[in-house]
Amino acid sequence: MLREAAIPVLLGTQNAMRTIRYLPARSAIWKRMSRATPADKKKSLSDVRLTGQFIQAKEELTSYGVPVVRTILVNSAQQAREKFAALGSPIAMKADAAGLLHKSDVDCVRLGIHSAEDAGRAFQELTLNAAAAGFTKASVLMQPMVTDATECFVGVRVDERFGPTVSFGLGGIFIEVLNSVETEAAPFDHQIALDMIRRA
Repeated sequence: MLREAAIPVLLGTQNAMRTIRYLPARSAIWKRMSRATPADKKKSLSDVRLTGQFIQAKEELTSYGVPVVRTILVNSAQQAREKFAALGSPIAMKADAAGLLHKSDVDCVRLGIHSAEDAGRAFQELTLNAAAAGFTKASVLMQPMVTDATECFVGVRVDERFGPTVSFGLGGIFIEVLNSVETEAAPFDHQIALDMIRRA
């Protein structure tokens, strides 16, 4: 009955003490949200297209000034061979389709591709593997391999209780191996973003 009336129910002394401990941090979040400028709110998270396809996500990130590695989307092995030279060598190739999120789990990633012929073969392999996983209309992303950077994970979601949140951690396989992810309620400033990186 209390929950139905939106009254917090804390089961046990430890839960109650832990909740009280986090109240100052939550208060700081509410203050940040109340001070957010129109520029901070220029686009609602509800407007972001969460389709699971990289090109759409890339457009959203670019609109916020986030640098993204050059990417070419191809729809045939011939296109893959033709576009290879524009990216240099080596390149990475990944199948791309709505809902295809964990590409490596279904063998839809190829790394270290050094020739146009290899790019054509990789396209055929990736689309076949995607089709076997249920994604029959997959395209393929081509990107230059980046060696002087650290792969990271950034996730955004609208939590039912806390509103917009941002999560950060090491990317690739490390996000599952290390399970070290930091989450903050949005909006937040540059200093809090740096703190998240340090904690992760």
